[in-house]
Amino acid sequence: MVGLEDPPKSGVREAIGKMRKSGIKVVMSIARRTNIITGTPQGIEKNNATTVILGEQVPFLTDKDWENLFGADDPTDDLKCSQEVIFARALPQHKLEIVRRAQALGHIVGVTGDGVNDAAALKKADLGIAMNKTGSDVSKQAASMILLDDDFASTVTGISEGRLIFNNLKKSITYTLSHIIPEVIPYMMSVLIPLPIALTASQVLMVDLGFELFTTLSFAWDPPEDINLMMKMKPRQPVTRESIQRIKEINLKKQSQIENPKTLNWFDKWIQKARKSLETSKSIAKSPAGQKMNEFDYYNDQENLLGSITQLNDSEATDKRLNSRWRKYLRDFLLILDRRYWEEVRSDAQLIISNNSGETLVDLEVLMWSYVEAGLIECGGAFLTYFAVLYSFGITAMDAREAQKTGIYFKPHSPDLILLNGQKMV
Repeated sequence: MVGLEDPPKSGVREAIGKMRKSGIKVVMSIARRTNIITGTPQGIEKNNATTVILGEQVPFLTDKDWENLFGADDPTDDLKCSQEVIFARALPQHKLEIVRRAQALGHIVGVTGDGVNDAAALKKADLGIAMNKTGSDVSKQAASMILLDDDFASTVTGISEGRLIFNNLKKSITYTLSHIIPEVIPYMMSVLIPLPIALTASQVLMVDLGFELFTTLSFAWDPPEDINLMMKMKPRQPVTRESIQRIKEINLKKQSQIENPKTLNWFDKWIQKARKSLETSKSIAKSPAGQKMNEFDYYNDQENLLGSITQLNDSEATDKRLNSRWRKYLRDFLLILDRRYWEEVRSDAQLIISNNSGETLVDLEVLMWSYVEAGLIECGGAFLTYFAVLYSFGITAMDAREAQKTGIYFKPHSPDLILLNGQKMV
């Protein structure tokens, strides 16, 4: 009798615990020893703490079953998914179906594997992670990332680095946007009030390229305030009841456009009509009647037209013609004129305002802080300094306004400035 044992590496149990605190669901077949299973396995029912699915059961799972397995992450939601899901004895096609179903519900899926049977799932996943030492060449080519040390715990380090990069990039963008208002408002004030322009174009370039650029880049090396606290942050785009419903509406809309051509815009209808006419001409040319008409030279007066249709009969040539670069540009331009386009823009804007998932770098919170809070504070401080400098030379705000109205002052060769009190400024 020969016994074989392939125990998990040290540190895997702790890594899975950290992932669970970060809001990441780990699905694996070696479960109890790696801290994935902590309760008693049960069937596929709503709100089960632990669910074990055999690979042979995967093809028979319904949409409702998949929602129970990979539903909402919010514990207060009625669509709360099973906290612990195990797929045992899964074949390559089963793994691919698991990835596809999880992505269909809005999950960002990462797959780790080292064998040929994992290649399909690694390719389909949003992030395929292959092993360097024990991984096959097929899995390495299918994956988008390779673990050099073959240690699953290294993925936790990658997650922390990714969250740090996202946070630092958001800080950099927020800082960059915050000084746009102090640079734009002086130009607006010089036109509306008017006031002497506070910043020239050369000064703006000097500030942006000479000073702000290095300060913005320095955020890339900003260390985390607390690495443990950062790993306890929930995912930026969790799967909720609203997100699942939104995905269903989008899929239903796409399906209705395919089944009901009336929902398409007029350019898409023209494309379908052109393709249908070409297919019709192709079938006529191959029919016995069409061949007989060619024998009697029925189309002598339309020889050029028939030749052009014959050239377009090939499906590849037709797709290349209809999907050419310029037609794509024309389609993008004409979509702007469609009413549905602006309705989608409005719905997207309402979605950003009402449901800020945090996945986007420039969201409503960043814009409000940069433009309204920090931008106006910087702009107020800049104008206070500006008027203080003018007052130090004896020029009040009214003097500056009246002088700017004339259009001859505050230039390299301007005449002497006469103030409202009659004082002459040389």
